[in-house]
Amino acid sequence: MEPLKKIFPFMCAAILASCGPSAAALPTTRAISLTIAFTPAVQPIIPALQTCASFQEQVHLNLVETPSQALDLTTSDLAFHLGEPAELPKFAAPLVWDRIVVVLHPDNPVKQLSHGQVRDLISGRARQWGKGAVSEVQPWVPTAESDYRAAFQQAVMAGSLESPAALLAPNPAGMLRAVAADPNAIGYLPRAWVTDEVKVIDLNVPILVLALAAEEPEGPARILLACLQSAIGQAALSDHYMLLADE
Repeated sequence: MEPLKKIFPFMCAAILASCGPSAAALPTTRAISLTIAFTPAVQPIIPALQTCASFQEQVHLNLVETPSQALDLTTSDLAFHLGEPAELPKFAAPLVWDRIVVVLHPDNPVKQLSHGQVRDLISGRARQWGKGAVSEVQPWVPTAESDYRAAFQQAVMAGSLESPAALLAPNPAGMLRAVAADPNAIGYLPRAWVTDEVKVIDLNVPILVLALAAEEPEGPARILLACLQSAIGQAALSDHYMLLADE
């Protein structure tokens, strides 16, 4: 983690310095398609991507939702990922912070949980919400392809295995629907996905949204990324995320 933290500020500064008004004013004489890959966990960044793309009139975004393990940076101009991938590519830059939060059904009376209590509930060591409870807890977990599952396991599960009775949510939208429909459910999501359909328990598990590329971006892709890191892009991203300076 430490080398990555050191390289991020340099990358951000380099991008922004080279993408000032002169770069943004580069003439575009033909339509350009940028292939943008993103994992399901970072789908909420799409409005900000579209806002920044609108400043380059001839640029069209080809948005491709791709599971984390299937990301191929050689076939995309930029990719967006929640947290560090298993192998860090040549280019990685932070955009904003998200948080992984525990979600419960809104009728669940529980108001707070410790890391240990969540670990016991997800692992199946605790099977009921409390003394006198009749119904058993139903854990929901993301699929192995999820980019935020590994971060949650490291920060919260601490080596504990998930319950054999845990059900798999195919994506964040599926997790949201499942927990919202079951009063006994517990799951976890990126905070950017949360709605008032569920109750949130914040365990303080921050995670970066990263922009990835096989090589340092150039041309329209570089300008798009610079916009996302600018005041305009950060304002658009702040609808769902925490800004880098706020964490």
